Amino acid sequence: MSSAPQSALSSEQRGVAADSAALTDAQPVAFRADIDTVRLFAANLRRLGRVSEGDELERLGEQEKELGVTMRFGEALQFAMTHHRLGNKKQAETIYRALLRVDRDHPRANHFFGVLLHQGNRTLDSLRHLRRSMEQLADRAWAWNNLGNVLKEDPATLAEARDAYETALRLAPDYPEAHNNLGVVFERARRFEDALRSYKRATELKPDYYEAYYNLGHLCVVVGQIEEGVTALSHSILLNVGGAREARVLLAHAHRRIGEPEKALEIIREWMKTEPDDPVARHMLAAHSGDSPDRATDAYVVATFDKFAESFDARLSMLGYRAPQIVAEALAEAHPDGRSFGVLADAGCGTGLCGPLVRERCERMIGLDLSSGMLEKAEARGYDELHEAELTAFLGERPATFNSVISADTLCYFGEINEFARVAFSSLRPDGVLVFTVEALEGEEGAGFRLEPHGRYRHRHDFVEQRLREAGFVIETIRRDTLRKEDAKPVEGWIVTARRPA
Repeated sequence: MSSAPQSALSSEQRGVAADSAALTDAQPVAFRADIDTVRLFAANLRRLGRVSEGDELERLGEQEKELGVTMRFGEALQFAMTHHRLGNKKQAETIYRALLRVDRDHPRANHFFGVLLHQGNRTLDSLRHLRRSMEQLADRAWAWNNLGNVLKEDPATLAEARDAYETALRLAPDYPEAHNNLGVVFERARRFEDALRSYKRATELKPDYYEAYYNLGHLCVVVGQIEEGVTALSHSILLNVGGAREARVLLAHAHRRIGEPEKALEIIREWMKTEPDDPVARHMLAAHSGDSPDRATDAYVVATFDKFAESFDARLSMLGYRAPQIVAEALAEAHPDGRSFGVLADAGCGTGLCGPLVRERCERMIGLDLSSGMLEKAEARGYDELHEAELTAFLGERPATFNSVISADTLCYFGEINEFARVAFSSLRPDGVLVFTVEALEGEEGAGFRLEPHGRYRHRHDFVEQRLREAGFVIETIRRDTLRKEDAKPVEGWIVTARRPA
């Protein structure tokens, strides 16, 4: 029996050896290992019975914080994939790049690096690596499925995503994930009957596939097949009791759609019994019980938007989302003759959809949002700075800093906006401009805002105007427009432009 091959780690002139349990390629790969990777090596050594070497390696890692590593190609690929799965994207990227320096055409290194780049919103680079990998992985259904997952996020490549999933299904006709993902593509292309068939096929092939049941239930509600939607959503919840926020919210919504508000409230109350500290459950209880707290909690916003970061842009595209374009147009109208927007704060920037629309006329563009998942997506959209922060605190700490403040579809999570108006005013320089959207509330004399069962607030025109004037703003325009669609109906909003006097 031959001895196990070895990998060398070094810190400056010192080296410690570590065995690999499974090597697939003898080519050496060199990279810098962070402390988490060093700990994985040390744990592996201890599992092999080489406790003292593992302890020494970890001691060196703790001292140096980073070690030079040389290991066999196959082992390095496994380490990259392990870090990738664990969410340590920076170290995974370091190792993938080192692998591709050794073999630029390696199919799996290219493929999984492409997946990682997509997760970091670097889609063009992602597709370059994925397509290179497909030259050697064209007979692997899972590879076509992964390629489709990247392509489906961009409306321009939706048809190519469909082709990828259909290729996966020709290779593996009973591949439930590919059926479900093809359903998503059909739904985004508004081919609802095809989407329903795909979702149903996925659930037939994988009876415990709660994501497919959720997608089926969601689409049934959208197209008005409410009873079928209730059944599928209920099944999704039973399969994933501890991770069924969206299904519970949508199930309650479905019951309200068919005139059963008490049943909707019962669903939320049952949810509260099982997860009393869930911020989404608490917010939805207020929404369905007719209560209107002054604003949604930070925890609710983070829980809601971190979950949707990956698919947020594609979902909004399906809803005909217009708020960023409307805000950009209003900001341009407030700066005639091509005048600069100066230093701009995008308050509640999300994935950065406003960024490319206003970037060219900004001296600096600063985005802020509570959701780290959203901010990851915004990184590729031209911001000079991105901050994970609550917007009133952020603006309140920066007096007379900005020439422009914009906020597209963020204040629908605020009821009372007096604090926002106050800090927005203080953060603007003289003659600075504020542009934002809120959803429109009409016909409720005395009620300035109302929390709706879907979890967002609506505001009255005169309430918004009053709060801005109290803060010191001069109102330039408050006009009505359609922000997006929901349940196939337009969502009307106020587009507000106000100025701090010079």
